[in-house]
Amino acid sequence: SPGQYLTQVRLEAARALLAQRQDTLDVVAGLCGFSCANYFCKVFKKHLGVSPAVWRTLHSHETPHSSALELLERIIYT
Repeated sequence: SPGQYLTQVRLEAARALLAQRQDTLDVVAGLCGFSCANYFCKVFKKHLGVSPAVWRTLHSHETPHSSALELLERIIYT
């Protein structure tokens, strides 16, 4: 559904931000279109099985795909 697709896009952007930046969860949630960090954490854990903080620790060395970077640039700069 469109809602599920939007959630997947938002989570892809969140994963890229968490891997590349040290922004707070409030900032990441806002940049990715979530209403608050608590809701973001709930959705993130439901879909990925771990909290954003744990995911960041496990994946902070990874480089996000170029499509994720392009998405983030559009989110941040428009």
